[in-house]
Amino acid sequence: MKNFKKIMMMGFVLLIATLSRPVMALGLSGFSDVTNFSVVIGENMYTLEYANDLNNAKQISDAVLKSKGDIFIKIDDNGWINNNDGSRVNKDSVDISTIKYNNGIAITQQKIAKINITSTKLEVDNVTSGFGDGHATYQVLDSLGNDITTTSLANGIIFKSGVGTVEGKNGRLKVTPNMNLLTFTSGIVITANDPISGISTNTKLSVTLAGATQGSTLSDIKLLSLKNVDGKMLTAGDTTTVFYAGYLAKDISGIPTTNYTLMEQGLILTGDHMLNTSSPYVVAQLVKDPIDPSIGLIKVTATSDTILTDRPVVINAFTLKGTSSTISITLKKQAEIDSFILIVPSEDIYSGESKVIPFIALDQNANLITKFSELDGHVRLVGATFERNSDGTACIKNNKVYNPMTALMSANITAITPTGKHSSININIQHK
Repeated sequence: MKNFKKIMMMGFVLLIATLSRPVMALGLSGFSDVTNFSVVIGENMYTLEYANDLNNAKQISDAVLKSKGDIFIKIDDNGWINNNDGSRVNKDSVDISTIKYNNGIAITQQKIAKINITSTKLEVDNVTSGFGDGHATYQVLDSLGNDITTTSLANGIIFKSGVGTVEGKNGRLKVTPNMNLLTFTSGIVITANDPISGISTNTKLSVTLAGATQGSTLSDIKLLSLKNVDGKMLTAGDTTTVFYAGYLAKDISGIPTTNYTLMEQGLILTGDHMLNTSSPYVVAQLVKDPIDPSIGLIKVTATSDTILTDRPVVINAFTLKGTSSTISITLKKQAEIDSFILIVPSEDIYSGESKVIPFIALDQNANLITKFSELDGHVRLVGATFERNSDGTACIKNNKVYNPMTALMSANITAITPTGKHSSININIQHK
């Protein structure tokens, strides 16, 4: 157990930079489903972050006593480290099928929790003979809100409509009608049902003709990189920092365009002009340029929700002509205290005095944290307390200690971060 703790603490610094997949209690089909730096103890699996949390110490200790076997740490895609002797072993050394718990949560099989038909209108092909096909989009989410639209799990969904057959694949719906769709002026109902989970939905879509007016829609769009004028990173919980996704769009004639009206008419949007995103923590919206309202911009912001680790996010743009484009971005974990260093004060502290104790607090991105509101209640102090300065920043003052002796007396101050990191100093209390 002693060696186990040592390896965990050595790997702890690496965890913040390495983990990018969210912690979830979903079914494990093989070695590749195990996140790097996971610890396996018998039937239990833990992230290093979870295992290093002092609040979970008893749970980890109980797991070790129960398993009476080897402890393994996955360090990369090639295999494990056997923590008992530090040797490297291959990926088959751990039977993944025997793992029943992930961070104390029972592992269950992933399943569909929600089906959203994200279009508000059914775009009908303009044909010279027969009936034009209809097109729309949909999204499938699991119980954790993850977008699983393009996974095999979503392939079993059955789509139906009274106007013909409906085929759904990778977020795109195709309605092959047995009648003229354009005659349904009151709309067309499409139903979706997953026979495994029992989840179902139905939506009425208005019917529109693709390219009814020359230049009234888009023929193509390509999403480019995400940019912020201040060079910031997209961070969970930060609803005020705005990003814009660059794009190259073409009208029905193939001419490049940035026209807002054309974008509004040519893109498949939901709600308040929203594009499709793979995460509920990120919003992508078509908006007017505040300087020139005739220009359309794709505004991207994070929601107020917080996340456990950095998360990959995909933004999708679908045109009514059936073309699409995606960009992959990373939503950074919200700024949280990661490192905290106490510094021994340079001035003397006498019996019964409370003086300022210097400190340095950093978030996981190595940014300085100074606000009282972000420190008090988040960092646990022993032997000292946080106080608010007039400008809203925080200072630390030692608790008063009385020294009745003529010799120096030592007093300890310790700080513990939410990630379990410690900083401790001893200060000398002089006799008055």
